[in-house]
Amino acid sequence: MIEERAVASLVADPEVGRWGGLQYDHHSSKVKVAPFDLWSSLRRECPVLHSDNYGGFWFLSRYDDVKRVLTDFEDFSAAEGATIPRTPLAMLPLEADPPIQRQYRSILNPYLTPAEVLKYEGFARELISTKLASEVVDGRIDLAHFGETYAHTVTMRAVGFDVADLSRLSAWCEILFGPERDSEAGQQAGADVMGFFNTALDARIGQDSSSNLLTAIANAEIDGRPLDRQEQTSLVLLLVFGGFHTTGSALTSALVWLADHPGDVDKLRADPDLMPTAIEEFVRYSSPVSHMRRTTTRDVEFNGCPVSAGQAVQFGIASANHDETVFESPDQVLLDRHPNRHLGFGSGPHRCLGSHLGKLVVRIGLEEFLAAVDTFEIEDHEAMIYFASEGRSITQVFARVQERTS
Repeated sequence: MIEERAVASLVADPEVGRWGGLQYDHHSSKVKVAPFDLWSSLRRECPVLHSDNYGGFWFLSRYDDVKRVLTDFEDFSAAEGATIPRTPLAMLPLEADPPIQRQYRSILNPYLTPAEVLKYEGFARELISTKLASEVVDGRIDLAHFGETYAHTVTMRAVGFDVADLSRLSAWCEILFGPERDSEAGQQAGADVMGFFNTALDARIGQDSSSNLLTAIANAEIDGRPLDRQEQTSLVLLLVFGGFHTTGSALTSALVWLADHPGDVDKLRADPDLMPTAIEEFVRYSSPVSHMRRTTTRDVEFNGCPVSAGQAVQFGIASANHDETVFESPDQVLLDRHPNRHLGFGSGPHRCLGSHLGKLVVRIGLEEFLAAVDTFEIEDHEAMIYFASEGRSITQVFARVQERTS
């Protein structure tokens, strides 16, 4: 477990940024299982909240404040880390500010355009067919395991890894981006994954950089110099983490919603053109990346609340995406919601690099699942298991399915 530690308050006025005795914790069971009423109350009554946990940080819950932090990199720096507590391994370009951040992104962008990611469509469709055949047992499937492992495998293929390495890479990432990341197990996982990345990068030095992302990173240059190994492994880590957990979480949440709302299944089957707006809406609703962090570079103010320079600011992307002043019926999925100004892929210079790949993976996952399955429903909502950190996701949820016979 990550240690929660209270420290002397950094707030000059002890009443500023307080909402009763609440010490916000994005790892708590409340945020993990049922955060929406809490976020709604904070948006309404205390949109700028100070917590003494993890060394002290400010939590922002309103849409406008969250978007401000995402887009203003001069006042809110990512260079001190994007998580609370900071992960033991740096993630580039997420934990860098422009202009160097843009140079890192320029290495990756050509491989993640809408046109480029389409090359993985055939692989993803074949994979779904194979996975459904193996994961539906006696009319029962764990939607989370199905969604996560499918997304993991496509990500491995897109980055350039051998999918045979999936199981151990996935296990390491579970530790590094879970509650054990600051423990001895987290240190060991960090060492193991770095060794794995180093071996993979060494094998690709001097190869054709156009072949895949991993080879491009191994041979990339910035300002005429090769990337050092720390930069290379950091770029790979972000691609793996982003693709593994966010895409699988979005697909799982979409399937859970559809299992509970068969009328929406009928709508998607009757009108496939709804799929693009539906995917954006599923990302808004689930917000797989629910929290991120920046550090203030100067004294700033939110809604009359002063925050001094050098303090950690955690912004609630999931809370912002459920802000009732921006979204009609925010706690409902509206398949045709348009416009949809959600922040599920971020905003500003750090907007998600892999959003096009993620949307492709979710689209194919939904299309193929709905084509293969006639009806499905959640077996036991009380047995669902959640995880919460910077991301919030369902990690186990069984459904009863009736597969199509023709």
